[in-house]
Amino acid sequence: MAKVSVIIPAFNVQDYIEDCLHSVFDQTLDDIEIIVTNDGSTDRTGNILARLCGEDNRLTVITQENKGLSVARNVAMSKADGEFFMFVDSDDSLADKDALRILYDTAVRENADMVVFGWENAANGVVTGTTSLNATNSFNISQDNYRYVFEEYVLRREFRKAVWNKFYRATFINSGDIKFISTSVIMTEDIIFNVKVLSLLPRITILPDAMYRHNWREGSLSRQKTYANVLERNINTISYITQTLDDSLLRQAADLKAYYYIECLTTIATLERQFNRCSFRELKIILYEFFDRTEQIRTKAYSSPSHVMSHLCGRVKCLFYRSMYQMIKRNLKIGAVLLLIADNLRRKIN
Repeated sequence: MAKVSVIIPAFNVQDYIEDCLHSVFDQTLDDIEIIVTNDGSTDRTGNILARLCGEDNRLTVITQENKGLSVARNVAMSKADGEFFMFVDSDDSLADKDALRILYDTAVRENADMVVFGWENAANGVVTGTTSLNATNSFNISQDNYRYVFEEYVLRREFRKAVWNKFYRATFINSGDIKFISTSVIMTEDIIFNVKVLSLLPRITILPDAMYRHNWREGSLSRQKTYANVLERNINTISYITQTLDDSLLRQAADLKAYYYIECLTTIATLERQFNRCSFRELKIILYEFFDRTEQIRTKAYSSPSHVMSHLCGRVKCLFYRSMYQMIKRNLKIGAVLLLIADNLRRKIN
């Protein structure tokens, strides 16, 4: 059994996959396996992967028809045999040659089910900044302390919803049967994956150092969004999240559910306005349709004592401003719509 399974989905990344893999090949932790799922690439990605297999026998390539990121990761996970999972996007890289060794040693020492760590930001391969987390800290999530975790970590942008700045114990993931859900159904697979992890009450370690380099590039974000897709997928997203929490010991976590509800609202607004170029009037109609169609979810999610509601109401604007500050600066109308939604949320739950 390898100490770490590095899982990399790849689709048409001929300009990036070699740098990505070399950052893994060069790790000082030797006892690793690297599994790349070539998800129906039509460029030279497959040829590059075939050549790289000859350079490092720890690399395994799975080739399949294009089925999407979630399926590509799930297929690789089903073949993985490591003690821990590390997810790397094929246009990103590891930031430190000791990254996997540090993460593995930390997880073993702290008996952690998940290690959350800092990262470097890069634009087209050039590092533009570093996001470091708070001082090293380890804790167990429970019914008693979930609000502490929510306020100190989930609310912070640094925690992120992505899987690439987290290091997961394989037995914890497999015993909980945690899989990625296709983005043809939901909006973002990483959020639901991590909500499922949190719902199983893991032991978490926070590691301040930047272990990962996240590379933003033109074309890495899909611009093929449609009104029906964005709306339906966000409705499915909040439904999955609410059901996952309701089926766990965190079923009373009203503020956690509300956080993700507001995240879905802001995601709809961002994609519809920036990608689909819908008007202010159209955006308002879409947001209110989401609000109306998720009424049952809201009613169920917010049925908790009044002091929890008071706590939540005090957080709504804070959550909104944290996530939408830059967008408000660029477009006051979107900000006005979302404030209207937030105000409506407060009135609905009071």
